[in-house]
Amino acid sequence: MNIMFTHITLIGFFVALAVTGFAISLKISDHPDARSSHSTVTPTAGGFGIVMGAFAVMFALSKFYPNFEIGTDIHALFGLGLLLAALGMIDDVFGVPTSVKFLLIGIISVAVPLITGLPLALPLGETVIQFPDPLAHIGAALWIFVVINVMNFMDGANGLMALTALIISIALVVCGLLGGVTTAAIFGLILIGPLIGFLPYNLRNKAKIFCGDTGSLFIGYIIAVACLALPAHPYGERLLYVGPILLMPFLTDSLLTMAVRLRRGEKLTTPHRRHLYQRSIIAGRSHVTVTLIYGFLALICALGAVFGGVSDMLSSWAYFLGFVVLGMTIYLLVHRRLPLRD
Repeated sequence: MNIMFTHITLIGFFVALAVTGFAISLKISDHPDARSSHSTVTPTAGGFGIVMGAFAVMFALSKFYPNFEIGTDIHALFGLGLLLAALGMIDDVFGVPTSVKFLLIGIISVAVPLITGLPLALPLGETVIQFPDPLAHIGAALWIFVVINVMNFMDGANGLMALTALIISIALVVCGLLGGVTTAAIFGLILIGPLIGFLPYNLRNKAKIFCGDTGSLFIGYIIAVACLALPAHPYGERLLYVGPILLMPFLTDSLLTMAVRLRRGEKLTTPHRRHLYQRSIIAGRSHVTVTLIYGFLALICALGAVFGGVSDMLSSWAYFLGFVVLGMTIYLLVHRRLPLRD
C-alpha cells in the first residue's frame, strides 16, 4: 500500500511539475484588478498542470492497480471535475460572466449527491438525527457549491490555496482509509502529488505562475466531493463534521468576511480585498508569511479531524463547535487589528 501511494504521488508530482513549467510559456496571464493581492501581470495557467497531474494519477490507478476499487461512480465524479476545470480554463482565457459560472457550478453541485449518495444523519453524541432526503440533498448541493467558491475566493495569496488544499488532501486520505470510504481516499490522493508539483512555482513572494480558476474550481470540487463522500457512506454517518473542520480556516475567513461586508452595506458581487489574508498582505506581511500562518491553522484542523475520527470524538457536536468557536475567535481578534482599507 505504501509503495502504491508513493508511486501514484510521484506520477502526479512529475506530471504537474512538467506541465506547470510548460504552462508558464502559454502567455495566459492574470492582470491585477480590484480583488488582487499582487501588482504585476503573472501567468495563470498553473491549474492546468494540477488537472493533468490528477488525470495522470487516475489513469495510473486504473492501469497499474486494477484491483483498487475505482467504480463508475468515481469516474463519473471525476468527469464532472474535469468539466469544472474546463469552465475555469474558459474563464481564465476568455472570461465567463459570474452569473453563468454560478449557474453551471450550481447544476453540477445538484448532480453530485445523485452519485455520491446523501449524508445520512446529524451526529449529536449518542443521539443521531436522520436527515429527510430532500433536506439532505439541498444541504449536500449547498456544501459542494460553497466549497468550490470558497476555494476560488481564497486563491489570492501565493501558495495559500494550494498549501491548504495539500494539507486537507492528506487528511482526507487518512480519514478515507480509516472510515473505509474509497472515494474520499482516492480523491484526496489524486491531489497530493499535483499540488506538490505546483507549489515550487507558486509558494514564493513573487510567484512564477498562478493557479487560476482552472485549478481552484477543480481543487475545490474534488475536496468538496471527498468530504461529502465521508458522511454519505453507509458506515460514515459520524463523519459529517470532517469537511467543515478541515476547511474551517477558509470557511471562517470567507463567511465572516461576507458578514462584515454586508454590515458595511457593500455589494457582495463587487470585487474586494476584505478577506483577512488580503488585509494582512496590505498591512505589510509577505505572501509566504500569510500562507504559512494559514497552513499552520489548516494543519491544526487536519490533526483535529483525524484525531476526532480515531477517538470517535467526531460524533460529538461539542467537538465540532469547539473548532467553530476557535475559528471565529481568531477571525475577530485579527479583524480588530487589521485596518479595513483597499
